Amino acid sequence: MYKILIQLTYRMVPALATILDIFDTLLSKIIGTSSPVTKRIENNFKRILTTELFTPEGETLFRPTFQKLKLDLNQVCEKWDLVESIDWFENVLDYNVPHGKLQRGLLLVNTFKALANNPTEEQIHCSRVLGWCGELLQSCSLVADDMMDSSPLRRGRPSWYKVDSVGMNAINDAFYLESSVYYLLKKYFGGTPVYTDLVDAFHETTLKTIFGQNLDVMASKKKLEDRFKMESFSRIAKYKTSYYTFVMPLRLGAILAGLKDSKLYGKIETIGLLLGNIFQAQDDFLDVYGDPAKTGKKGTDISEGKCTWLICKAMELADHDQRAILEQNYGKQDDESVLIVKSIFQELQIDERFRQYRSESMDKIRAQISSINGRNIRLQAILKLLVERLAI
Repeated sequence: MYKILIQLTYRMVPALATILDIFDTLLSKIIGTSSPVTKRIENNFKRILTTELFTPEGETLFRPTFQKLKLDLNQVCEKWDLVESIDWFENVLDYNVPHGKLQRGLLLVNTFKALANNPTEEQIHCSRVLGWCGELLQSCSLVADDMMDSSPLRRGRPSWYKVDSVGMNAINDAFYLESSVYYLLKKYFGGTPVYTDLVDAFHETTLKTIFGQNLDVMASKKKLEDRFKMESFSRIAKYKTSYYTFVMPLRLGAILAGLKDSKLYGKIETIGLLLGNIFQAQDDFLDVYGDPAKTGKKGTDISEGKCTWLICKAMELADHDQRAILEQNYGKQDDESVLIVKSIFQELQIDERFRQYRSESMDKIRAQISSINGRNIRLQAILKLLVERLAI
């Protein structure tokens, strides 16, 4: 009975939310503030929708689609008389794609559910296909990124290029992962009104991510006085992380749902970029302060001289002597230099500075989410829960 009530509520929310928005507008003109009745009803909707959209069952429903897509990709090899390649590329998929948190794919699916008007099971399945396309693109980026950074581990296991018999073949495998996206897009969405917009979104996101990766690499080649500025970190975070981690799944979910509201697309991008900035800063923080047993990799940002939030903030705060020590030791491969940098971070209380920055950033993001039109209650619920998870 409870599940039936949830489904009925889920299907009724678009109409009810519209009524709520009109009611709230009229009442606010009378009493000069947002209606407490409307707020209470909206909060009830958010609790119901959060229960429906964010459960372990959501991931359980999402995962089987990957197995179906593997069969689709295997059929390409069969069609082109490349049966001997099936085992290799199936291993590429199994090793690299389904082992992360699946945040991007699930965010896309839930965004679609939030914005679509009474979606069918077939439409929800297509959103899962699209979600896995996002995960394939993510895997392509990680395979390439690990090679460029010489990272030995990814998610607690050897990086793909470090696996026996793979090596430089990982370059070709990264191409395969990206190309698979466009094969699946054509198979499942070719001929539909959204196909061109979906392809454009993937192409644009890929190009921006490539630019972000280049910014990350080139940062280490700049003069020391220009290398570690907060604006440099923000640009890297924007292009390397924000677009494909947050903006892309939100945008793709909206496209698939048939959203035509250009203002809401702009709001989605603004929120996605803010989320990406704090997400990258948090990743930088965990690289230095995280437990490798939990993060699945040993931190290498200091030894590799990466332009991170931590070093940029440290260079802002450091006095002349501290700056000289950082410049002398940051980016060196020996453990002693890494420990010296960490000691300066400790003197400057970088960990506490980060926590303060994260709290302030989350408040800004929450304010942006609250400004979304009341007709999109479910989208607000998704974004607020996403913020709560990042804030943990």
